[in-house]
Amino acid sequence: MSRRTFSVRVLGMRTLFSFLLGAALLCGAELFPVQPGNEWTYRSEPGGGTATIRVGTTPLATADGRLFHRLIGYAAQPLWVRTHSDGNLYYYDEESGRDRVLTDFANEFAAEFSNCTAAGKPERGGVIVYSSSCADAGLEREVFEANIGLVERVEHTIAGPRTMKLVAAKVGRWTLGGQDGSLFQVQVARKDAATLAVTMRLNAGPAPFPVTFPSSQSFDVVLRDPDGEVVWRWSQGLAFLPVARTEEVTEAGLRYGAEIPLALRLPRPWKDGIYTVEAWLTAGASEREFAGSARIKL
Repeated sequence: MSRRTFSVRVLGMRTLFSFLLGAALLCGAELFPVQPGNEWTYRSEPGGGTATIRVGTTPLATADGRLFHRLIGYAAQPLWVRTHSDGNLYYYDEESGRDRVLTDFANEFAAEFSNCTAAGKPERGGVIVYSSSCADAGLEREVFEANIGLVERVEHTIAGPRTMKLVAAKVGRWTLGGQDGSLFQVQVARKDAATLAVTMRLNAGPAPFPVTFPSSQSFDVVLRDPDGEVVWRWSQGLAFLPVARTEEVTEAGLRYGAEIPLALRLPRPWKDGIYTVEAWLTAGASEREFAGSARIKL
C-alpha cells in the first residue's frame, strides 16, 4: 500500500488533522499509537529548536505474552511501553516485571519520568494538565489527538513557558508533514560497503536567524541498533574548544556531514534490522537546539 502524505501546519492542529481523524474512526482510536517505527518531530517555541519521539522496531515479549516497544524521547529515559486494553500507556518495570502507568488518559496519575512534575490530571479532548513540584520547572500541559499521538507539550522553565508543537510525523502508514518542509533535515545513505554517510541541513526560516554554539563543536551523531541502544557516537573521544560563536542561517542554510564506519567492534554482534541515525546541532543552552533522525536497514 502506498504511503499517504499530508501537509501539516502547527497552528490549527485539530482542524488540519480532521481528515485523518475521520479515517481513524473506522478502527479503534489510540491517543498515543506505539506501532514500531512511528516517529514524531516537534518544534520549540520560542527558539525554533526541534525534538523527536520515536518507537523502536524490535519489540520485547514477556513470558506471559505481553508485547512492549521501545519508546525514545517521550520521557526522560527510553522505556519499554505498550497500550493497554483500557487505552492508557503503560511501561514495563524491569525490577518487578509488572506494568506501570506511564500516561493515563482518564484518571489522575503520578508523572514518574518528568522532572519536577508531580501528577497529571486528564481533561476533556485529550488534554492533560500537570502539577509541578518545582517553582520554575516541570510539565504544564500535553495535548493528544486520537491515532496521531502527542501534538503539543508545554513545559514551565525559568525563562518562561516553552511549547513543543508537532510539525511532522510518521504514524503507521500515514505521513504528516515531511522532511521536505522540516527546518532541520537528516539523511543517511551507504557511501560504500564499509561506511554510512550522514548529511545534516538547517534550513532558513522566513528570515535569516542566528544560531549560537557554546563551543567549537557544531553537531553530534549517534547510531542506534534495532533495540534503540546507542552503538556509536561521532563525538566520542574528540575534544572541542570552549569558545562560544554564532552562525547566521541565511537562505543557503547550514550544512554538515559525518561518516559512520560499519567496521565497528560492538559489545555484541551486529543485529539485522532497522538502525536509526540521530543527529543534532550542539547549539543553544541545551546544546541540542535542532535535532532529527533517519533510518536505514543494515
